[in-house]
Amino acid sequence: MTLCKLAHVEELGTASTTVCDNEPKSESLMLLCYTSGTTGDAKGVRLTHRNLIHDVESFREMITTDPSSVIISYLPYPHVFEQALMGSIMAGGGKIGYFSGNPANLLADMAVL
Repeated sequence: MTLCKLAHVEELGTASTTVCDNEPKSESLMLLCYTSGTTGDAKGVRLTHRNLIHDVESFREMITTDPSSVIISYLPYPHVFEQALMGSIMAGGGKIGYFSGNPANLLADMAVL
């Protein structure tokens, strides 16, 4: 695996002449959120860009995020709460730390973060 520095990625983007003509619509599929199955069989729920943007904006009305904001991500990535919270933090320019994967170490992970 080759690691790429951000400056190199930025140079590639600047040099690109490709124009994105297939921007997502509000009803375009953004992600599949898998339910836990607490009310029946687990299933994949289709979430659109509109769904997630609404969730993020709703969060931003309840919590203030700015570049000094920091959260620790410990829910599964496809969890809608996790998606909305991470989107809210990123919209405010905040930072996201990821836990080690072991719930028993969550407090230690937060101390490192």
